[in-house]
Amino acid sequence: MLDFGAPLIAELAKVMSAEGVPPDVGFEALTTLADLKCASIAVERRLLLETALLSPVPEIRYGAALGAAAVRDPAVIPVLRKAIEREQLADLRRNFEKILAALTGD
Repeated sequence: MLDFGAPLIAELAKVMSAEGVPPDVGFEALTTLADLKCASIAVERRLLLETALLSPVPEIRYGAALGAAAVRDPAVIPVLRKAIEREQLADLRRNFEKILAALTGD
């Protein structure tokens, strides 16, 4: 069976970084990506989620946080903490904190 996971994530990262990607499309892409149960894309997916957590677009950041929660990869915790520190929107920051607590078991 062919594995197109890594090239798919590379293309998704390129599209997500482009100007003009509708926020709802980015949100859906990130949350759907988390549902893919393919071990071969774990590192690439984590890197994309980490990048998206620091996006200037709130919907992208939220989609990345939900994706991180779904994947439950503890390697994303340092970037999630950084995103919490930087987050200006109180509701989104609270959601990040809840996700962090779920990932850390607090």
